[in-house]
Amino acid sequence: MIAIFRHGETEYNRDSKHQGFDDSPLTDDGKSQVRKCAKHFQDHFAGKTGLPVDVFHSSSKRSIESENLFEKYVEVVNVVQTENLRENSWGKLEGVRTTDERSIQYLKHRKSDPFGIRPTGGESLADVYERVSRCLDFYRIREDNPCRITVFHVHCNVSKVLRGIFHNHPVYRWIEFEHPFDHYYILQGIVSIEVNV
Repeated sequence: MIAIFRHGETEYNRDSKHQGFDDSPLTDDGKSQVRKCAKHFQDHFAGKTGLPVDVFHSSSKRSIESENLFEKYVEVVNVVQTENLRENSWGKLEGVRTTDERSIQYLKHRKSDPFGIRPTGGESLADVYERVSRCLDFYRIREDNPCRITVFHVHCNVSKVLRGIFHNHPVYRWIEFEHPFDHYYILQGIVSIEVNV
């Protein structure tokens, strides 16, 4: 079983600011979102199967904070922290509100090539794809393992890339994927089961 969780809401998320390599702490709502998802996952999946749980998460503070809360509800056997699962860098747009004219212009421009266009000094979704692929190759995670539960505790765009890779979706579909804070995804075969808690 493969499960993909997003970190809880942060102060930047609440304030509609681009947050890639920058970090801000989880809000109280964000902490509550992580606790609800973790408890639901334990009650409906991890606890029922009895399978060992391995967690892969990014090295960002918000991901670490979310993972620490997750482990209070789910018994985890192995934890791997890696730079390769970090969110895309927004470059000069880090910390800039999404309503700022610079952000609006970049997002309009990105529509012409959502996979390849980079913000100034930042990363594209293609760059994130390369990092995530290296991680999956290094740890040999390419498909569902019936003997373990593999959990990814990541960011919105990394979640999009993971679901695209595991389900072999065409790149143009990845941009359409959403990942609300109070949802997680169970990947089974070619299907993503969206769990809303």
